[in-house]
Amino acid sequence: MLSYIFIFMKTIVTICLCLYSLVSIGQKRDYTWLAGYSSWGGYSEGFQYWFGISKFDFSQQPMLLSYDSLGINFGGGANFTMSDDDGNVLFYTNGITVRDAFDGVMQNGDSLHNGFYLQNLAGWHYYGNPNDAIMNVLPNPSNSNVYDIFYGFVDTFPNTTFIHFPKLMRSQLDMSENMGLGKVLYKDKVFDTVTASGSMGAVRHANGRDWWLVTMKQGTDCFQIYLYDGSDSLKKNPLNCTGGAIYSRGQTAVHRFSPDGNWMLSTNDELGQVDFYAFNRCNGSLVLMESYIFPEKFNSTGFLMSGCEFSPNSRYAYICTSKQIFQFDILGFPIASTRKVIANYYPYLNPAPVTYNLAQLGPDGKIYISSRNGTYYMAVINNPDHTGVNSNFQDTVKLPSFIIGLPFYPNYRLGAEANSPCDTLTSIKNIAEKEKILKVFPNPANDVATIDYGYTDWSKGEATMEIANSLGQTVHSQALPMYSGFQKLQVGNYPSGSYTVYIKRKGNIVATGRLVKE
Repeated sequence: MLSYIFIFMKTIVTICLCLYSLVSIGQKRDYTWLAGYSSWGGYSEGFQYWFGISKFDFSQQPMLLSYDSLGINFGGGANFTMSDDDGNVLFYTNGITVRDAFDGVMQNGDSLHNGFYLQNLAGWHYYGNPNDAIMNVLPNPSNSNVYDIFYGFVDTFPNTTFIHFPKLMRSQLDMSENMGLGKVLYKDKVFDTVTASGSMGAVRHANGRDWWLVTMKQGTDCFQIYLYDGSDSLKKNPLNCTGGAIYSRGQTAVHRFSPDGNWMLSTNDELGQVDFYAFNRCNGSLVLMESYIFPEKFNSTGFLMSGCEFSPNSRYAYICTSKQIFQFDILGFPIASTRKVIANYYPYLNPAPVTYNLAQLGPDGKIYISSRNGTYYMAVINNPDHTGVNSNFQDTVKLPSFIIGLPFYPNYRLGAEANSPCDTLTSIKNIAEKEKILKVFPNPANDVATIDYGYTDWSKGEATMEIANSLGQTVHSQALPMYSGFQKLQVGNYPSGSYTVYIKRKGNIVATGRLVKE
C-alpha cells in the first residue's frame, strides 16, 4: 500500500514540476529554512531538548517555527534549502548530501566534496560540510529545472593553522528527473584552481538574470569574481585587488552582499577587521570604501568575528562577534563613526549560552542569528532598518530543536538594475499570470494587514504598492523592497470600509487585491 502512495505522491510532484518549469521566476526560493541535526538522537532527558530539525516557514506570517524529523544533519553554514515559487521545498543539502522533498537521498546526490575530509573524517559524512558561507545554490539562468551548487573544496589536509580551499567546484542537479524528485547530473566539477580564503558571496547581475560569484584569493587583498550565466563554464574577471584586508586564514572571512546588490561586507577575524565595498553589478567590480578594525579583538578575551548581514533597506550593516553585535550606517561618513553596540550575549542559558555567529536576513525583513556553540536558542533583530535600540534586538528565542548554523542565502528576488547600460537581455521569458496572485490577510483587518506580493517578477523591474479607498483616492503609496514578499500595513487609522491594493510597475497595474477594514 505504501508503495502505491509513494508512486502517487511522485506523480503529483511531477505534474507540479512541469507547471513550475513553465512559470518559474524565483520569488520564494528561500521561504523554508531547515537547521539542526537528524532526529536519530531523540530526546535529551538531561537538557530537555530534541535532536532533529527546526523548520522556519516564511509562507506563514508571522514566521512559523516547527519541529521536523529528518535524516540529515546541518553542521554549519553549508546549509541550503531550495523551495519553489510557492515556498514548497524542492531539495536541501548540507554540502555533502543532497536530499529530495521526501527526505530521500537524491539520485547521485551523495558524497559531494569527495576528498580527504569526506574519506577520512566521519564527521563530514554525518554532519555535513562544517565550513561556513563557502557554498551557494543558484537557479540556472537558462533552465528553470536546473540548479548549480558552488563551493570551495578542501581536498588535502592543511597545516594546523587554517583551512584553505585550493579548488572551486560545481555540482549540478535537474529537478525534472526521477518524476520530479531530481537527479544530480554531475558533482565536484572544478571551475577554478584559485586558492580561495573563506567565503563565497553571490549577487544578481544588473540584467536581473545572471549571477556574480565572489571569493578572495588567499594571501592577497584581491577578489576573484566570476559571471555565471547558466553555461557550462564561468566567465572569470581579472583579479580585483582592493587595498583591503589580506586574508591568510580560510575560516575567517564572510563576504555578504546588501539586498540591493550595491554593497558588500567582508569580515576578517584574524585582523578583527571589516571592509565596506561598493559593488558594480554591471561589470562585477569592487571598490573599497572604508575599513574598520575592532579594538575589542586585541583588548578582550574570546572575541571572534563571524557572520554579517545588511538591513532590508541596505543602509545598515550588522557585524556579529561571539559576544556582541555591532551596527554601522553605510551612509555615514566616516562609516566607523556610526558604530553602535546593539547586543551583548546572555551567558546563562541551558545547555549553552547564545554566542552570536551566523546572520541571515529573512523574507519577513528580520535578521536571524544562530549561536556559535550550538544551542536551542537563537537571536533576532526585529526591526533592522532602525538605528540602535530601535532595531529591537531579541535574544533567547526558543527553537524546537538543538541547532548550529543557518542557511547562507543570496537575494534571489533582486531584479534588473533600473536604466542599467548593461541590461541588454531581450529574451528573458516573463510569465504574467503568476504576478496576478496577491494575498491580503487578515481580511477583514483591524490594526495591521499583511500584503503578500511574493509572486512579483523582479526581472521586469521595480514595483510599488498603492492603497485606494472606495472613492479611488490613494491613501498609501510605497516602493516595494526586493528582499521580501511581505509588507505589513498599519491600518488602525483607516476608516472602516473596502480598499483596493495595487501592485504597479511603471504606472501599470501588475496585481490587485481587496482589503476590508473593520
